[in-house]
Amino acid sequence: MEQILIACGDVDLLRKIAGDLPEGRFKPIATKTGSGIVDKIRGRDVAIAIVHSSLADVAAGAFCQQLQALAPAPHVLLLVPG
Repeated sequence: MEQILIACGDVDLLRKIAGDLPEGRFKPIATKTGSGIVDKIRGRDVAIAIVHSSLADVAAGAFCQQLQALAPAPHVLLLVPG
């Protein structure tokens, strides 16, 4: 089962995104904030990250850059409203 990071400042939307994942395929790691999560997932082999632009504490672009600096870097999908 692949680990997937879901980052979204809106808890209801975060739950919806997690609920829309194919059942049994992913083990989600969910967060409202970006601060500190990159250090927590380092070495955990997170293959995919879904990042919504409305994080609770940091700019989504900066957070995506931090994710891309990981080795190996996860594939990142940035979601924006509209």
